[in-house]
Amino acid sequence: MLLGIISDTHQQHKEAKKAIKQMGEIEQLLHAGDFYEDAMKLAEQLTISVKAVVGNCDWYIADKPNELLLEFENVKILLTHGHINRVRFGYDNLLERAKRMEARVVVFGHTHVPILEERDGILLFNPGSVATPRGGSKPSFGLLKVHQGKVHGEILSLIE
Repeated sequence: MLLGIISDTHQQHKEAKKAIKQMGEIEQLLHAGDFYEDAMKLAEQLTISVKAVVGNCDWYIADKPNELLLEFENVKILLTHGHINRVRFGYDNLLERAKRMEARVVVFGHTHVPILEERDGILLFNPGSVATPRGGSKPSFGLLKVHQGKVHGEILSLIE
C-alpha cells in the first residue's frame, strides 16, 4: 500500500495538486489538517480515497475528527494535526497518544517542518508543508509504503 502524505496546504491548491502528481500511483491520500476543506476538494478531484483531520486553522469545523486511527496491512497509523498534542513543544504527548492507541506510525503536521524519525518504536512522520514551509525547509510532502507489516517513509521536496 502506497500512501501519499500531505499537511498544512492552507488553501494553496496549486501546490497540493503538484505534490499529488509528483507522488505517482498512490493508493490513498492522508491529509494531516490545515485546511480540512482542501482535503475535501482534493477528494472530489481524485479517484482514490482521501482521509483527513481538522487542524487548528479549521476551528470553525466542529463535526469532523481531529484524529483518526487507520490500519493498513496490520499497521496502525494515527493521523492527527498535532496541535492538540502540542507538537511545537516536543513529541512526548504525541508519542504517549500513539502508544495508548497502539499505533506504529503517527502522521501529523502543524509545525510546517518535515520530520521522519523513529522514537520508542513509533515512526513520527510530518511531511512539512507544500504551501508555507518553516524552519528553513522547502515545500514538501511524503510517501509512506506499508507492506507485509513493515513501513517505509520518505519526505520529498516539491518540484516547482
